[in-house]
Amino acid sequence: MAYEVVSREFGTKKSTVRTVFGTPTAMNIGEKALVITIMRAGEPMASGAIDLLDELGIHRKIGVVDAKRSEGGRIVPGRDVGIELGSFKVPRFDGATAVIFDPMLATGSTVSVVLDRLRSDGHRLKKTVVCSVIASEYGAQTLLCRYGRACDLRLYVMALDRKLDRRGYIVPGLGDAGDRAFHSG
Repeated sequence: MAYEVVSREFGTKKSTVRTVFGTPTAMNIGEKALVITIMRAGEPMASGAIDLLDELGIHRKIGVVDAKRSEGGRIVPGRDVGIELGSFKVPRFDGATAVIFDPMLATGSTVSVVLDRLRSDGHRLKKTVVCSVIASEYGAQTLLCRYGRACDLRLYVMALDRKLDRRGYIVPGLGDAGDRAFHSG
């Protein structure tokens, strides 16, 4: 997924490289990235992306958000599910493309909290990319309608699920992505 994001969302600039064989034209990625991982579940995805960015020499900073869904209650269309924000450690990196990793995008509430916080903290980002393994149609539409133009938002997902249960969980779902990634729970 990181290869797709970098190749499609990060611009290039031409430069020349002097070698003993001549001076060919090269393409360099001329953007910077603010990688934001939703702990703990997003960490494995973000780790691979960070390795790629480093390999390509893309200037990047890393942000970590500890957020989780408040348990209980039912999903009400048009209203966010409650999100508990434990910590928000995201450095300023104006002009960067933000890439947010949250493997399960059910209602979009967690990413909404992150985007609202970035805006209220005064981050001036070029655009925002959200990467998820599975997203619900409801969550994807919520984010695109709410932030599509305001944040120049793009979504990259591997599978799109049509159904959420009455509590706002993806059906059939995979269980807790963080527990699965770290063999706990």
